[in-house]
Amino acid sequence: MVAKLGYSTVAEAWREGRPLAFVTREGFPETAPVRTWVLREMPAFEIPGAGFDEAEWVARIPELLAMPQWPFRSDGGAERVAEYLGRQLVENLSR
Repeated sequence: MVAKLGYSTVAEAWREGRPLAFVTREGFPETAPVRTWVLREMPAFEIPGAGFDEAEWVARIPELLAMPQWPFRSDGGAERVAEYLGRQLVENLSR
């Protein structure tokens, strides 16, 4: 999956068992904790903004396709990810 980094996109990719190549949105308070979680918990890599604009990420599609996938999670995984990310946002915003 190639997408803009956001908690709902992350929850969907995680639930579907898909690796993620993502572009971040600077200036959003959730960016840092979501990026940290994704890079720790999922097969993923970040596409720098300039690299996205110049389509440099296209050369990394084989890398993305080779990343591990897992079965669809029907156990409410999206809700667990959203709860975790919500806690992270509260912690980071209260600092």
